[in-house]
Amino acid sequence: MKTKIIKFFKKNYLWFVILLVLIIVAIFFSFRKNIDEVVIKEHDLYQYLNGIKVEYTGEIIIDKEDKITQLNTKDIEVELDSNPIYFADEAKSLFPKNMAVIFPTQGAQYKINYYSTIYNEVGDIYIKDRSYKDVISNAILYDGANIYYLVEPSTISFGQNSIKLDALSSITVDPQNQYVGIYNYDEDKYTEYFDVVDEVIIATDKYKVNASLDLMYYNGKSRLLIKMVDKLKNLDK
Repeated sequence: MKTKIIKFFKKNYLWFVILLVLIIVAIFFSFRKNIDEVVIKEHDLYQYLNGIKVEYTGEIIIDKEDKITQLNTKDIEVELDSNPIYFADEAKSLFPKNMAVIFPTQGAQYKINYYSTIYNEVGDIYIKDRSYKDVISNAILYDGANIYYLVEPSTISFGQNSIKLDALSSITVDPQNQYVGIYNYDEDKYTEYFDVVDEVIIATDKYKVNASLDLMYYNGKSRLLIKMVDKLKNLDK
């Protein structure tokens, strides 16, 4: 019997190899699909795009293929950039792209993967990546270009303006076009500022980040932020 099995295996060796390869490929693409697709059915979402609130309702599918991330509902189809997506019914945000996590008090910078979330749970702000969940503080998220996301209450200042924002707020700073867009999470209000020539500073009582020059201040010195987010080491415990 054993000899017959061995002979059968040798005779059909090539087919076994092909079958094994097909199984591995199927598992791989199934795994990638689980990572690259998010389906949200029980929550409404919204974003501010170019200062306009865009709301997503019903079954929401977010899918990533190569470098393009697409959001689809029954009525809307939109290609996503790194603007955070907010949950309408809870203090929670989802990030369509990889984001840098800046720790100015440590002079350190890490990465969280696309579809990571940040949320308020009983007064603490949590960050959740694929295999990571922990309270986060003294940090700012950054998309490597113009978008900053606030983990804790902060003050935004430029020129004669001094604006207090709560956690989960976000700002867009585009020095080249002299533009600043500020989303105040508590008020659900987006305010645009044009012809801004002054440097935009994000500050708490523990740290300061220059959003116009993309640098953090650490131990009395300044350090440029790394813009190539994908090259950063993943945030881990």
